[in-house]
Amino acid sequence: MNKNDERGLSLIEILIVIAIIAILGTITFVAINPSKYAAESRDTERESEVIQILNKAHQYLADDKTISDLEAAAGTIGECGTADSNIGTSGVNLGAVLVSDYISEIPIDPSSGCNAGDTCYDICKNSSNGS
Repeated sequence: MNKNDERGLSLIEILIVIAIIAILGTITFVAINPSKYAAESRDTERESEVIQILNKAHQYLADDKTISDLEAAAGTIGECGTADSNIGTSGVNLGAVLVSDYISEIPIDPSSGCNAGDTCYDICKNSSNGS
């Protein structure tokens, strides 16, 4: 074997390989997009929790109760489009009405800064359809 036949990779070849790996890594990261899936997961959780709150409120109303009964126990619910009321102790406290009999606890939005006093969910009533 000749000494000239045993040469290694040149600097240009190594840089090309590194560039190809970087491009493939970027394409893979963009395709996976973890922040998008995290946001979709939070949105799915929010949707599920809102449905859960609505179902429990409907169960409460199905037990021969009215919106007036709900407002007397939980607080005044604003009209949709004019004044939304936050669900929690700083707004409409559905926990006082629904917790223990209908639900174990009022769900809290997975956003940061949300707590039992401010669940980051709003509730309103639509008087045009009687609900």
